[in-house]
Amino acid sequence: MPGAGSKVRVRFGGVLVALLVALGYPMDRVALAQGEEATAEAPAEDAGYADLEEIVVTAPRTLRSLRAEIDEVQDRAFALFNELNVDNDYDIVCRRETPTGSHIPVRVCRPRYVDRLEAEAAQDFLAGDAYFDPGGDILYHEDILRQKIARMAEEDPDFYHALAEFYRVRTAYEEERRERFQDSWFVR
Repeated sequence: MPGAGSKVRVRFGGVLVALLVALGYPMDRVALAQGEEATAEAPAEDAGYADLEEIVVTAPRTLRSLRAEIDEVQDRAFALFNELNVDNDYDIVCRRETPTGSHIPVRVCRPRYVDRLEAEAAQDFLAGDAYFDPGGDILYHEDILRQKIARMAEEDPDFYHALAEFYRVRTAYEEERRERFQDSWFVR
């Protein structure tokens, strides 16, 4: 921190000149003021800037940026899982879908077997065959998927760390959201 009698110089450059000109200050005085400042307060050495104290102001992150970070971390974890997984039917794919009755797209992540089973059920229904609800098969495959994820997390440290990072980011988002919505209908 500078001593009691030292001068701290702040350089505004073209911003100060533009501001003075915009306010109607005569250009000859702007040039004179810049010249006087440069000569009167020129430091003996350029290392004088090391004495300046740095103040860092961090603005709170928006919930939107926190959600975007969750999506990025989740995409990395799923990409690693899909790479390690040999059965493509269990690969997890994320995309944006607009639900029926809404105009707002939402992010949906699900394994390929869900899409396959739902498509087969829809084709059977449209062909006039008996409708077969894929819910039971989806639950069966969901248990297998959980076992695969647990096994891969035990075997592959990178996948384990990707899952841990996803959990950390999602938990931080949920805590921040809870804090901002506490006793309020609006986000602060």
